[in-house]
Amino acid sequence: MYLSKVTEINDLNEVVILFFKQDISDFAQTQNGTFTNIAVAGKKNIDREVAFSVGSIYDTGQPDNFYDLVIATEVLEHLDNPSAAMKELIRISKKYIIISVPNEPLWCMANMARFKYLRHLGNTPGHINHWSKKAFYTFAGEFCKVKFIRTPFPWVMLLCEKDGNHEGLNACKNEFSN
Repeated sequence: MYLSKVTEINDLNEVVILFFKQDISDFAQTQNGTFTNIAVAGKKNIDREVAFSVGSIYDTGQPDNFYDLVIATEVLEHLDNPSAAMKELIRISKKYIIISVPNEPLWCMANMARFKYLRHLGNTPGHINHWSKKAFYTFAGEFCKVKFIRTPFPWVMLLCEKDGNHEGLNACKNEFSN
């Protein structure tokens, strides 16, 4: 399978694609050396135009099932209604979604260890939602099938697959078994 349409809701972060490269290498390719292939290969030169737009994550204005891959990194922790945002990400995705958030309470503890935001117990201004690895997995599993979980310090990153049956909570069931 080839990815032909990819959108990133936020700033482009090649690290996201490179981080999952090992796990998604069977489909993280493109036919024409487009954006995704460039990010996976880690190339510095983009030999194709990339369109940028400003809009709402709650209503992107994109058609249903439009993108092969939707990426939203460091976004959901800032939103008043992350569930509505997830529904929109799922709606515009044909199949795959990559999402990430700070891993709490590690994020706040790391901030405090570097003497940042001490008055707010390490909470970064603008972070109104807080998820641990398990809580974020559970949250995402309400909307999609969680294929992979990664925790590069201090984040939680999920590769999700659009799943009309919402079987996501069974996909990584051994991830939290003791």
